Amino acid sequence: MKDLEKCLLRDEGLFNKVRSTIAEYLTKGYAHKATFQELQEHKAPNVWYLPLNIVINSRKPDKLRLEWDAAAAVGGVSLNSQLLTGPDMLTSLPSVICRFREREVGFGGDIKEMYHQIRIRKEDQQVQRFLFRNDPCSHPEVYVMDVATFGSTCSPCSAQFIKNKNADEFSTQYPEASKAIVDNHYVDDYFDSTDTVGEAIRRAKEVRYIHSRGGFEIKNWVASSSEAKPEQRIHFNEDKHTGTERVLGIVWNSESDEFCFTTRLRNELMSFITGQEADYSTLQLHVFVDASSNAYGCAAYFRILVAGKPYCSLVMAKSKVAPLKQLTIPRLELQGAVLGSRLLNTIIETHSLPIKQRYLWTDSRTVLSWIHSDQRNYKQYVAFRIGEIHSLTNPDEWRWLPTKHNVADDVTKWQAGRRFESDSPWFQGTSFLNHFEELWPQQPQVDPNVLEEIRAINMFHDVSVMEAVIDPLRFSKWKVLIRTVACVYRFITNCRRKIVKLSIEAISVPEKVKKLAKVKHPVVLVPLKREEHQKAESYLWRVAQAEVYKEEVKILLKNQQLSSSDRHRLEKDSELYDKSPFLDDSNVIRMEGRTNNAQFIPFELRCPIVMPKGHRITTMLVEYFHQKWVTRTLRLL
Repeated sequence: MKDLEKCLLRDEGLFNKVRSTIAEYLTKGYAHKATFQELQEHKAPNVWYLPLNIVINSRKPDKLRLEWDAAAAVGGVSLNSQLLTGPDMLTSLPSVICRFREREVGFGGDIKEMYHQIRIRKEDQQVQRFLFRNDPCSHPEVYVMDVATFGSTCSPCSAQFIKNKNADEFSTQYPEASKAIVDNHYVDDYFDSTDTVGEAIRRAKEVRYIHSRGGFEIKNWVASSSEAKPEQRIHFNEDKHTGTERVLGIVWNSESDEFCFTTRLRNELMSFITGQEADYSTLQLHVFVDASSNAYGCAAYFRILVAGKPYCSLVMAKSKVAPLKQLTIPRLELQGAVLGSRLLNTIIETHSLPIKQRYLWTDSRTVLSWIHSDQRNYKQYVAFRIGEIHSLTNPDEWRWLPTKHNVADDVTKWQAGRRFESDSPWFQGTSFLNHFEELWPQQPQVDPNVLEEIRAINMFHDVSVMEAVIDPLRFSKWKVLIRTVACVYRFITNCRRKIVKLSIEAISVPEKVKKLAKVKHPVVLVPLKREEHQKAESYLWRVAQAEVYKEEVKILLKNQQLSSSDRHRLEKDSELYDKSPFLDDSNVIRMEGRTNNAQFIPFELRCPIVMPKGHRITTMLVEYFHQKWVTRTLRLL
């Protein structure tokens, strides 16, 4: 407050304006002076004082705006830190500007003091207190803002929500005006366009009425004049002289219908958009893309037939500086194609004109080759960008043209001699668009794929993964499954012993077997060994891993034959990617960890086995040890 007063004391005129503005706020009901009862009843934490700031627009020196700094913090806490911002409900600025000059008659206005038309609940008003005094020698007085303020983080969302909700209540009675309020407002500014003067006046009256029902007053109406019928020029605001206006930050001459920083819109183009002879079924959108070592960009044009004659007009253009990291020209041209695809999508979303055909033009045959190919064949940089292009456009919409006809070349290769007058190709479109399609550049045969961008594919045909010969689903207990597999290994071992005429090791020996053994091979009673149990366990672990991690097993088996520098890496989407997997002597997948170098810990603990979650073998193993632990615990109890 003291800093504000120092500023005001240096400028008596400014001080009087602030006094007058606050007095006006009190009269309009935007604020009130806090009563003694309010000061006594409302205490912290339901009270907050906001610093008062003054904003002066250099283009409007006679007008000032009061703002309250809701971001000012005390002890790390501010009013904004306790408020929710809400969703972004603003219509994009390019959309509003495009629709504003989409049709012949452009008009608009702005809502008077929009935020201050939104009243705050009485129980929340005390967090918008501020101090002010008309005389620096008197005590500061406490004021309370009763309405939404500039500076509060929730004000933009609240204002847009209320504006749209009010418009939606009139969507049945005034559907066009209701939709225009939602789609053609940027904050408090409303700008729209219609085909005729009569439509503009009707739309403006309906919009003004709808706003008034919600407590909003739209003022400062401006409009373009109708050169075809000068007597019907629009003056929504009789006190406002026709001339240069500022529309959403852009200087616009409403008399000549001219954006001062860009170009004058040609009369014949304005007439073909709404003229009776315009054939909307022929409306086309053409996007040209290009790139150089310094920049990449695109330019878009509307093309339509009027009385059988083609007309073109620049719609929108976009350029970007090339990345600091050096890229090949084909990759930069691909970036330009991505930018052009995004621009095409933006133009379609921000215009209501019925676009019947879309064309995208490039002078890069390499880019055309990529677009007409399968994105999965290329490295990530190219593949991702081709995927985005395919999601926004159809490959059949892309065409080739000679460099000399590519108007996007003007935004990527800045050279002397470039023309940007109103009759230049930059504004009227490249020359062949003024002719019929038969005279357009012919589509050449697409070049083959660029080899250096082809993605390498590793195929391991020489590696086979084991398949299970015993179905774990047929067993209910882990011990039974292990014993069965161990018996299979015992059988295999006995077959080999029999070949070399060694005794057969049996778990149990029936009498019939004993009699036959005396004649042929001796039979020895030997219980299942520890080694056989270990082989059975390793086998079951490998079965589970091979069924779930088949591709990983293939890569790890192949890596056993390669040096450390030539080994293949697992795919990033693999469950084992971040577990440092390796195969042990039994070809079982284990993982390395920080305990790998702790030699005093057994190998099985340093490098645990990786078991797939949810597999039948894993489930049986967990159930076995769980039951074993429960039994041991019950014995101790």
